[in-house]
Amino acid sequence: MGRATRQTIAQVRKRLAELDSERERTSQLLELLEQFGQVGNGSAPQKRGTKRSVKKQQPSDGTAKDRIHSWLMQHQGSARGKIIKGTGLPTGTVGAYLSTEKNMFERREDGWHAL
Repeated sequence: MGRATRQTIAQVRKRLAELDSERERTSQLLELLEQFGQVGNGSAPQKRGTKRSVKKQQPSDGTAKDRIHSWLMQHQGSARGKIIKGTGLPTGTVGAYLSTEKNMFERREDGWHAL
């Protein structure tokens, strides 16, 4: 592999890491907006001509924290990735609640549990 190719790959990897970080910040911002009633249906305002992935959209039945708790009550001992997939919530949202809401969620040997 030539020097130019290695440099290009390094630049692409760096940009992908930057995009992942930006996606995480955006997810956290959307969650804050949802919590404070700035986004009516739990989704971000969109620019014209853009499409939002249908995969992540689910009916809003309470706050994200409540959705995680409800899902975990039925799936005790789940890994973080399974919770993200099962709730349809952004990675940052799930991670933030699992790590900060000690009175609602607990990490045990077999995975996360709702209290």
